Amino acid sequence: MLYISKKFYGLILKTVRHILGLVLGFGLNGVIIPFSIYHVNIFCDKLLGFETFGTDAIRTPLGILFLSVGLFFVFWANTLLIFRGKGGPFNYHRLVTISPTTKKLVTTGPYRYTRNPMAFGAFTAYLSIPIFIGSFSGIILFFFFLFLAYLYFKQIEEKRLLEHFGEEFEKYRNRVSLIFPLPPRKVKTD
Repeated sequence: MLYISKKFYGLILKTVRHILGLVLGFGLNGVIIPFSIYHVNIFCDKLLGFETFGTDAIRTPLGILFLSVGLFFVFWANTLLIFRGKGGPFNYHRLVTISPTTKKLVTTGPYRYTRNPMAFGAFTAYLSIPIFIGSFSGIILFFFFLFLAYLYFKQIEEKRLLEHFGEEFEKYRNRVSLIFPLPPRKVKTD
């Protein structure tokens, strides 16, 4: 009978959870959500009678810029979360826990400028869709969903991180912006 040590078994399980989290995360965030955004934008524009804005010559490079910046932040943040934080991105506050829970608070790389660089990256990439297709209703919906994400992060995600990382997260939260990358704030020390 083949004997597998607990440590080796744990490593295999952790690797499978990382891969599953990445595959599900990509499927949801990289396929289902963009597909839905595209079709909802077109439907809403037709329903509301909105015309396509801008020209392809303006929308295409602008869309490519937003998509590139967004994907850069998503991949950069995911890489650091996995390798420095020793956790994974597919972990939604006790609702769905597929990826291993992050063991170490990551405050470097894109996390130095925003507490949610994956969200910033995803939303920036998602904004490229209504830009590419010239959807005015898509721009409006983008800001509505950005507001909902803000509420989620403030009311749910921040509480989980505070429970998990305590004072370390509190200090981090006081100097780094929630979603949009900004230079870190100076914190007064008494």
